[in-house]
Amino acid sequence: GGGGGLPSNSKHPLAGVPKIEELPPPEPLEKLTEGNKDAEAVAAVLGDYLTRCLYSKNWQLREAAILKLDLEVTSGKLTKSHNESDPLTLLHCLCQVLKRCLPDRIAQVVLVSAQLVQSISVHMLG
Repeated sequence: GGGGGLPSNSKHPLAGVPKIEELPPPEPLEKLTEGNKDAEAVAAVLGDYLTRCLYSKNWQLREAAILKLDLEVTSGKLTKSHNESDPLTLLHCLCQVLKRCLPDRIAQVVLVSAQLVQSISVHMLG
C-alpha cells in the first residue's frame, strides 16, 4: 500500500485506529451523499475525510470512522475542540452519525456505534 497519499499515521484523520494503513481511500463526498443535508451538517463539524468514511460503501471505513469518533469522545479531544463554541451542534452531528450507523447491516458497525453511544453518554452527557 502506498498510504493513500497521506503523510504519516500521526497526521492521518483516523490516527489511533488500528490497521488504518490497510484501508482504501473513501469515495468522494458528492458521490456518497448527493445533496444529503445530514451529511453536509456532519461534514461541517467533523470534516470531509471522516464524513466520507462514515458515508462510505466500505464497512471497514465506516467502522474505522466510528472508532475514531469514539477515541475523540473518550479522550475529550472532540469535546474540547467543539464544546466551548457549540456543544449542541456537536451533539446533533453525533446523533446524525448514530442515526445512520446504528441500523447498519454490518454487525461490526452496529457494535462500534453502540460503543460510541455509551462513550457519548459517559463523557459528554454524564
